[in-house]
Amino acid sequence: MNLYALPPLAVGIAAGFFGLLILSSNPRSKLIAPLSFFSLGAAWWLICFGLMYLTPERNLALLFGRLGFIGIAFLPAFSFQFVATHVNFRLPGWLFTSLYAASTFAAAVGLVTGQIFQDVVLYFWGFYPVAGNAYLFFSYYFFALSTLGLILLFSSYSQSMKQLRPLLARQSLLLLLAFCASLLGFIDQFKIMGEPRYPIGYLAVLLFVAIVVYATIRVKAIDVPLTFRFSHNRRRTNYQQIINKYISALAKPEVDLDRFCRLVPYLLTKELYLSAASTMVLDRDKQAYLVRAGEREAAETLGVEIASDSPLIEELLARKREIVLDEVKALLKVRGKDHPAERLRLQAIIDEMNKLKAILIIPSISESGYFNKTMLLSTINLGEKFHQDDFSREDIEFLTTLAHQITMNIEYAFIFEELKRNQAYCVQAEKLAALGTATAGIAHELKNPFTFLYTVVHAMDKRWDDPEFKESVIKILPAEVERIKLILDGLSDYSKMQNLNPEPVELAPVLEKVIAILGHEIKKNSVKIVKEYAEGKAIAVMADKNRIVQVFMNIIANALQAIGPSGGTVALSLVQGSGSNSIVIKDTGPGIPPKTLKRIFDPFFTTKEAGTGLGLPITKKILEEQGGTIQINSSEGDGTTVTVTLPAT
Repeated sequence: MNLYALPPLAVGIAAGFFGLLILSSNPRSKLIAPLSFFSLGAAWWLICFGLMYLTPERNLALLFGRLGFIGIAFLPAFSFQFVATHVNFRLPGWLFTSLYAASTFAAAVGLVTGQIFQDVVLYFWGFYPVAGNAYLFFSYYFFALSTLGLILLFSSYSQSMKQLRPLLARQSLLLLLAFCASLLGFIDQFKIMGEPRYPIGYLAVLLFVAIVVYATIRVKAIDVPLTFRFSHNRRRTNYQQIINKYISALAKPEVDLDRFCRLVPYLLTKELYLSAASTMVLDRDKQAYLVRAGEREAAETLGVEIASDSPLIEELLARKREIVLDEVKALLKVRGKDHPAERLRLQAIIDEMNKLKAILIIPSISESGYFNKTMLLSTINLGEKFHQDDFSREDIEFLTTLAHQITMNIEYAFIFEELKRNQAYCVQAEKLAALGTATAGIAHELKNPFTFLYTVVHAMDKRWDDPEFKESVIKILPAEVERIKLILDGLSDYSKMQNLNPEPVELAPVLEKVIAILGHEIKKNSVKIVKEYAEGKAIAVMADKNRIVQVFMNIIANALQAIGPSGGTVALSLVQGSGSNSIVIKDTGPGIPPKTLKRIFDPFFTTKEAGTGLGLPITKKILEEQGGTIQINSSEGDGTTVTVTLPAT
């Protein structure tokens, strides 16, 4: 038995086991896959070389050597892709394809020709290959790519230290040491070039595997289920399945912000097995951040406020990325001793994270032009995992993607809220504009009853005992007062701006108020109002009485303007249905051209010189809010018929 073959065989089997274990944990991971293939490539190399030491036949030994080179050929490409992925060094896909193509070409040349290993020589440990003509070029390629990877890792370590990210810095440092250790195997290249020394490449692989395992356990350098705590109960999170499952809920712009805020913690606690999760959203009125939903332990944080100028919020805005509680604690240990102000700031961040029951906070930051500046809109606050696992790079990438989606939804909700607020102002402005137009007519309508009252008041002291005077006052005064009341009630109902309040409303009195308000316009245009309904018959609908006055003001005022000074008729009729009642308003105006009729509900579209183009769109919106509809039928020369339908009481 050749004992010299045992070390490479044993280390090769261990490296192969390690590679298969991490590959099985998440074969789709862009970080884990190249690392596992690097380990498997090293395992293939060591096992083939161990078998080469064992065999007594020269030709079989040469075959094992050339087979082992296949593993060596791919090591530079696998290591470089892993490093580039770890440090987020973005490279075009074709570059990695080219590297793997070059590795495949080198492996093929090494297997079928003598350009890589031309022969083998027998040493005291067994046969060992002799370099061919092309081996030196491959060595340059191996060394150059490995050196570039080390430079990237060192750059990541330095940058992380400057950015005060101790966890990422330790990850990069340990991986840097692991790949430096793996380069010790490069010493074996001199043996292949003719130096008579027992190969120690297996030690390089052993050190590499040991350091990576240590980095995985201590600083979560890679996300694998081993922890070499060998946790068998950890469940792998399939983020693609989560996205597919909730894509409709996450991607749909959400008007109901509270509902969306509840969905996110529910999704995360269920799918990531978290002890706590909550969403905190900017309250623009209070200039503070409010926890609007929480699951499990975070349910206690509902309603918690964090000031917009707090250290936590300022740190999130400055970083524009996640905050990890352990990272902040590590910073406190490093910088807190010599910097009292920094110690207080970091401690305040820790206290606020504890208040939110969070060990990880993912920000949703908007840089859109809507806010005119970078804004922190919300945060996802996450507690510990039930399995006591740390949050991995993949976890954070998924959560960051989710935060981007949340940003878009909150922006949409904020914009929608503002539009609703502006719409309410538009409705009120349209009311006031219509009132402004009708002011002269209203003043004229009130002038007659007030003139009568004025005359009565000044004549009372002289003619109160006159029976004829008393009789005329008793006969006329109630009707004039009732007319004033009708106009003022209509104006009050019309001008109020308040929340939607549907209630049973009789239609006939509403129409009477509108006719009273528009009385002057009706007389001025010589328009006859025809009431095709029994005034004593109660036909009611469920509607907001204030807004319904505005609806009929807009429609009847449009009819009067369409008829113009030449005179005409406006017929009003009430139609009872099974679940709804309709009001039909028909005028004898000139009618509406088909092209205009198609656009009649478009906001700001108007055929009037002084029109706003908002009357009918607002009318339609008011009716739709109350479960009603409006239909307009018209043809040129044949007048216009407007049918308003509302739910019956």
